[in-house]
Amino acid sequence: MKKLEINKNDLQNNIDIIKKIASQNENNGREIKIIAVVKANGVGLDIVKYSKILIENGINTLAVATLEEAIKLKEAGIENEIIMLTPIVSKNELQLLIENDITLTVSSSYQIELIEQIADELQKEEIRVHIKIDTGLARFGILYDNIQAIIQIFENAKRVKVARNVYTFFKT
Repeated sequence: MKKLEINKNDLQNNIDIIKKIASQNENNGREIKIIAVVKANGVGLDIVKYSKILIENGINTLAVATLEEAIKLKEAGIENEIIMLTPIVSKNELQLLIENDITLTVSSSYQIELIEQIADELQKEEIRVHIKIDTGLARFGILYDNIQAIIQIFENAKRVKVARNVYTFFKT
């Protein structure tokens, strides 16, 4: 039987190194936030246990790929920001995510309209979202070639707000 162990000291050291490298980039004095992607059950490490270890070691935000993963983390009492990486268009699923204050990824104007409708029904003031832009791979997302249309969609939205976190990307 294979066994996988997480050395918490090594994990903390790795997080510290990432923070140090990220802080060397231009960040205009803003706090560096690290997003840990914990999808696929924490890559087999138990999503809840692994997420708690990451949070204990300074991770601010978690990212998941499925509704079930997001809800499992919330039910486990995790209060850190959780980002749903996969755009969701089912009204019932969106409602559950919004009720649990999950930051959504939007990929279409239809989805934004649906989120606005659900937010109105739930009387939620603000729904945080990240924008998935299709940069040419034709997988999914709002097409990049019409930036004015994208801006207009968000200017018209009353409750959908683009998350304004600062993420620093770096090469090692």
